This record gives sequence, structure tokens and C-alpha cells, in this order.
Amino acid sequence: MIRKVKYWLLMSIIFGVVLSACATSPYNAFPGSERPDAEVAVVEGSSSIFPFLILIGAGTYENFNRIDGENISFKKTVRLLPGRHRLEFRHVTFLYALLQASGPIMEAYCLLDQDFQAGHHYMIQRYTFEKQGSETSTNKIYPATVDLKISSPNAVEIVTTPVICITGQGYYGIHFCKTDQECRYVVSPLWFSLFREHTQLPGRCAPQAGYEYGICEAALP
Repeated sequence: MIRKVKYWLLMSIIFGVVLSACATSPYNAFPGSERPDAEVAVVEGSSSIFPFLILIGAGTYENFNRIDGENISFKKTVRLLPGRHRLEFRHVTFLYALLQASGPIMEAYCLLDQDFQAGHHYMIQRYTFEKQGSETSTNKIYPATVDLKISSPNAVEIVTTPVICITGQGYYGIHFCKTDQECRYVVSPLWFSLFREHTQLPGRCAPQAGYEYGICEAALP
């Protein structure tokens, strides 16, 4: 039993190290020199490992892909000037076995649009699906929520916050939008493969009934 417990703990440690190594330095979403945390809002995606058995488990993580319609490169932590911002992030739940990731079992690409305050730290804690109603069944966008752990100099609280999401695998060039100018291109095929060529196609913003935002998609010829 002791040997099994040690092996189980070793698995958790190894995957924790791997996820930490994949995390990059914080992204400053403002021009000029570095600013102290008291002058900015820090927003962080989570990384979690859940061992099921000795050799099998699952994990989750979030990476930010876009800020205010501008592309960034898969950052786990972003630093923002106080005010309202649009953050697009990718949520992934994956399985692993024998020290190898077995691939995602659920992916979602989501948009968080809200006010952020200076001197506050926001961390995504939990992602929750919300079922679509029949009246929105034709939309690709659906409503969901995230739990944000918000730490300020005087308090720490968990706030359930609405987001909108798209489900599926790999969103290369697929983003939320309000205008065609925000959809410079989309990439085909939509899933990652080392053995496929990725073609950039002109994009457009496809409106979604009942939502403020649309989705970038390939423009019709």
C-alpha cells in the first residue's frame, strides 16, 4: 500500500511539473514599461491534476488566446490595465495514462467580458456548462459560467461569472467577433495535425441570433 501511494503521488508531481513548465511568463496587455501589481489587474487560468487510479487520471487547464480582439500566444496569465476587457480563453479537460497525455476529452473556447480592477487578482476556478434552450439550438454559441476567485487587498471571494462559449476541438482562427475586421482569417482544417497542411482563408463575422457577439468563419467565395 505504501508503494502504491508513493507512485500515485509521484504521478501528480510529475504532471504538475509538466504543466508548470508549459506555462509562460505573464503577458502585459499594455504598452510601455512593467507596472506593479497594485496598478493592474492580474487574470490567471487554472491548471489541475486529478489522479483516478495509480496510472490514470485527468487534468484541466485554461490559456488566454485573445484580449480585446487582439491575438496573443496562449498565455496562462495576463496583466491588464483597470477597466472593461474582453478575454478569450481555451478550456481543456484531458485524460492521461502512463505519464502520457491521452488527448482532450472536452474542449471549449470561451469569452469573458467584464470590468477588472487594479490591485485585484482573478483566477478561473471552475467551468460549468449550461444547457441550450430549443430557441437557441441553431446557434454555435451557448451560455456558460466560470467561478472566479477574486483576491483584493482586503478580501478573497468566489464569484460565479457568465461567459459565452463554443465547443469542439481546436479553434485555429475561430474567435468571437463583432465586425468582419476582427476576423482576418480562419485556418482549415480546424483540428491540429502534424500531417496536414493548414490553409489560411479569408474570414467574416457570422452573427449569432440572440447574442451580442458573432463567430469568425470562412467567408463565402
